[in-house]
Amino acid sequence: IHGDEWTHLAKAVYFIDKEKINFINPYLEGFPYHPNYEVGFDIFISEFFLLTGLDPVLGYKYLAAMFMMVNSLLLFIFVRKISNGYLGLLSALFFGMLKSNINLLGNWFFVPMSMSLFLMFLFFFLLIIYFEEKSRNPLVGLILIYIINAFVYPITFILITIILAIFLIIKYYKNKITWLIVAIA
Repeated sequence: IHGDEWTHLAKAVYFIDKEKINFINPYLEGFPYHPNYEVGFDIFISEFFLLTGLDPVLGYKYLAAMFMMVNSLLLFIFVRKISNGYLGLLSALFFGMLKSNINLLGNWFFVPMSMSLFLMFLFFFLLIIYFEEKSRNPLVGLILIYIINAFVYPITFILITIILAIFLIIKYYKNKITWLIVAIA
């Protein structure tokens, strides 16, 4: 287990033991205040081990493999939705072959980024469904996933916001952007 994983596991075990959510670092003496921008991730880990009854230290190593499979499956479904099944399969295979090491913290490690990828793929999949079907059903899921992602991994939340803004600008101001590009050129 990597140092980042130990830190999040320690916070999750602290939540389980104390039965409350505190913004502290369990490794520091006296438990001083420590901002936790990824508290949603730590809450997920603690709830996962509370609900499953598994030992957090022994069971944590399996979460990386589980979320890599979930991420690959959602990436496949998302890419298949926007293109075809062949590209979806290739994207999942490519995702599985991404290099991972202790500096990059890729698929081998269960860190907030690993969980936020799942949320990001699900967000954009629901966004495509929302615009294709013009129904309000995926809207609740979109808003919920968007808010959850803010607490799981804020960097991915910012990335989703930027991509969503660009998507909406292009979708609704396509003709005006074309004329602006022509005018600038």
